[in-house]
Amino acid sequence: MKSVMFLTVFLVFTIGGNIFLKRGADEIDLAWKKEVLSHVVTSPNVILGVMSYGLAAVFWFISLSLTPLNIAISVSACAYVLVVLVAFLLFHEPIPPVRWIGIGMIASGLIIIGRSV
Repeated sequence: MKSVMFLTVFLVFTIGGNIFLKRGADEIDLAWKKEVLSHVVTSPNVILGVMSYGLAAVFWFISLSLTPLNIAISVSACAYVLVVLVAFLLFHEPIPPVRWIGIGMIASGLIIIGRSV
């Protein structure tokens, strides 16, 4: 039960890191200038994204101490599915049908793995 909790928190922070870094990246001009670096190190979204990834790493480390690697890495694949869903719902990013098929295949694989544990 503990391992499920730590893996879930790992996933939350991983997804949060992606969301905040995407928001931070959307705030900057694509042209590389000195100001870009200044923005990256002072942007609240970038700072929260980096902090989220740091916390995700801590929870990943704890998860690995409690869970076999083959199970933990399989659970971490949930992030692929969830980040695409967040990109679609939160950022209104277009997801072509072939990508939905791929996401469905990953989700199906996760269900199969989950039933084998």
